[in-house]
Amino acid sequence: MTQDKQSPIIGFIGGGNMAAAMISGLISKGFLAQDIQVSEPSAERVAWLSDKYGVSTVSKTQDVVDKSDVVVLAVKPQVIEAVAKQIDIRADRSQVFVSIAAGTSIKTLENILGHECAIVRLMPNMPALVGAGMSGLYANANTDEQQKKLATTVAESFGECLEVQNENDINLVTALFGSGPAYFLLMMQCMISAGEELGIRSDDVKRLVGHTALGAAKLALPPDDEPDTLCQRIASPGGTTEAALTTLHEREVESAVKQAVKAAYQRALELSV
Repeated sequence: MTQDKQSPIIGFIGGGNMAAAMISGLISKGFLAQDIQVSEPSAERVAWLSDKYGVSTVSKTQDVVDKSDVVVLAVKPQVIEAVAKQIDIRADRSQVFVSIAAGTSIKTLENILGHECAIVRLMPNMPALVGAGMSGLYANANTDEQQKKLATTVAESFGECLEVQNENDINLVTALFGSGPAYFLLMMQCMISAGEELGIRSDDVKRLVGHTALGAAKLALPPDDEPDTLCQRIASPGGTTEAALTTLHEREVESAVKQAVKAAYQRALELSV
């Protein structure tokens, strides 16, 4: 932690949508805007971040690195290596680097930043934009408990965080809850389309489906019952739910979903560098 400061300084390299979600979450959790700084090449984006959140914005990436205890590499995977090569690491190496670039391995970052650096891979998903994110976190061997705690605090500012013990598990995380929201959104779109075809007004069916999905998610959160148990409780013998579930079973929806997750996992492995 920076000397003479009670709160850590958190710096963002990149000020896109995910960085903004994290900044918003941190401020909502009590972090002061003055303890958050952002380096972002777009002048328009810099102005927006400054006006919206009151954070410090700088033009040079190195300024963020020099002053921050936590450096969030919030840039796209295709540019993260180029950005990392521009960084001069602080001499005491006390800061932790948090990368949210999908597919970029700890080894790749260590080769650029230095093998003694504390580096954390964080895989957030899109619901982070509304404060309901789920993230996977993996820390390298150089990350001490205090540094890991800081990285976890950043992740938990916009949702839940699960630490994994094996870096490859980040690829599993990507397949399940990195890509996962899209699976549920596809199901919601199918339900919306069916409702519209049956004659329900578009705005009404979107509201019905949205709140149904939200309610189902809340029912299934631990420590409540497993989803399949909840299905059985909803599906009365000979009723409407049983008719719907029978059709889904006949169309082998379960198998299709499992295959989709495995396909996402395989693609995550292919993209890892």
